[in-house]
Amino acid sequence: MKAIITIVCIVLMLLLSWSMLKTIKQPSFYEQGTNAFEAGDYEKALGFFDKSVEKKPNNSKIYLSRGITHLTMGSAEKSEQLDLAIQDFSKALEIKPDYVEALYNRGIAHSSYIHFNGQPLEGENKQHYDAAISDLDKVEQLDNSFTLLYAGRGALQYKSGDMLTAQKDMNKALSQQAQITKIAGKEKLGAVYYNYGLIFNQMMKLGQSFKSFEKAVSLNSSLAPAYGELLGVYMMVQNYHDAVSYAEKALYFTKEANIPAWNDKVFYYQYLQGVAYYQLENYEKAVRSLGLMLADESEHNTIKPCAQIYLALSKKKLGNAQEARQLADEAFKNIASIPQISSAKKNFYKALAYYARGDSRKTEEFLKKVIKDNEEYKVGNLFDYTVEAYYRLGLIYAAKNKKRTAISYFKKAREEISTSPVPLKSKVSYINELIK
Repeated sequence: MKAIITIVCIVLMLLLSWSMLKTIKQPSFYEQGTNAFEAGDYEKALGFFDKSVEKKPNNSKIYLSRGITHLTMGSAEKSEQLDLAIQDFSKALEIKPDYVEALYNRGIAHSSYIHFNGQPLEGENKQHYDAAISDLDKVEQLDNSFTLLYAGRGALQYKSGDMLTAQKDMNKALSQQAQITKIAGKEKLGAVYYNYGLIFNQMMKLGQSFKSFEKAVSLNSSLAPAYGELLGVYMMVQNYHDAVSYAEKALYFTKEANIPAWNDKVFYYQYLQGVAYYQLENYEKAVRSLGLMLADESEHNTIKPCAQIYLALSKKKLGNAQEARQLADEAFKNIASIPQISSAKKNFYKALAYYARGDSRKTEEFLKKVIKDNEEYKVGNLFDYTVEAYYRLGLIYAAKNKKRTAISYFKKAREEISTSPVPLKSKVSYINELIK
C-alpha cells in the first residue's frame, strides 16, 4: 500500500514539475466547440468548429457537430441556419457516405422547414418533405436499430398530416425506450413523448395527448414546448388556474434554453397567459401579459388582433372604456387581414371586439353568424366556437332580463358540449347554475 502511495506521489510531483516547464495542453478546437454547445453558447461553438474544420477539413464528425449547431439555431423562420446545417451534413456524407447520424440529422433539418397547418404539403414544403423522408428511409435501410429515426419520421409524418402513419412510427420508437435513453439520454426520450402528444392532439385524443406531455416533462423538466402544449390543453378544458402555472413554466424554460425555434413561441404563451388571467378576472395581470406580447415587434398576424381584443376587454373591466374602444377598433381592422382563418373564427373575434366597444347589438349579430357558419369544429378543431357563441348569447339575454331566451341559449351550449371530445365539466356546471 505504501508503495502505491509513493508511486502516486511521484507521478503527481512529476506532473507538477512538468507544468512548470511547459504550458498544459489546451483542449482542441473541436472539444472547445462541444463544450460551448453543451453550455448553450451556439455562436461560440460555431467559431470553434470553424477553426476545427480549417485544421481538419476531411473530418466528417466535425461537419456533423457544426451542422447540429446550425440546426439547433435554426427554425422555419430562420431558414438560413437550416441551409447551413444541410450543407454541413451533406459534406459529412461526402466524406462518409454511410454516416447514419448525418443522414438522420439532414432529414430532421429538411423537416424543420415545414410548418404543420393541416393543409396538404405543396411547393417548397413538399420538396423538403420528400428530401427528409428519403434521408430517413435510407437510415432505416442502413441501420434499422437506429431508433431515433422512427421518432424523427413520425414527427415528419405529423407535419404531413398523416397521423396514423406518424403514430405507427412513434410506437416503434417508444417500443425501444431503453435504447433511445442509452443513445441520446432521457431528455431526448422526453422530446419523443412530446411529439407523440402532438399526434394525439390532432387525433382529438385529448387524454392521451395530456399523458404524453406529462411524461415528456417528467423526463425532461426543461422541455418548454411540452409545458406550452399542457398550457394549451388546460386552456381548452378551461382550467385557467393550471393554465397560468404552465404558462409561467413555458415562458421560463423557453428563455432559459434560448433556442430560436422555441423563442418563436414566447408571444403565444404570453397571449394564452393573458387570456387565462382575463378568465380568472385578474385584469391587471391580463393587461401586463398581453401588453408584453403586443410589445413584441415580430409579425404575429394571426394572434395580434386576438390579443388586442382581450387587452381591450381587460381595459374595459378596469374602467378604461375609451382605451378599450380604441384597441377594439384596431383589432377589428386587423382581423380582416388574418390569412387562412375560418369565417366562424373571424366572426367570433369580431363579436368580442364589438363587446369590448360596448355594442351589444353588433355582438349579438356576429355571435349568431358564428352559429350559422361554424364548420371548423367538424374538421378537427378542439375549440368549439358554437359552444362559446351560444354561451355568450345566453349572457347577453340574461343581462337584458330575458330569462327564457337566455336559458334557451344556455341549454344549446350544454347540448353542444355533450358531443364534444373536450371535457368541459366546469363549463357545464356553471351553465347549470345559470339555468337555475
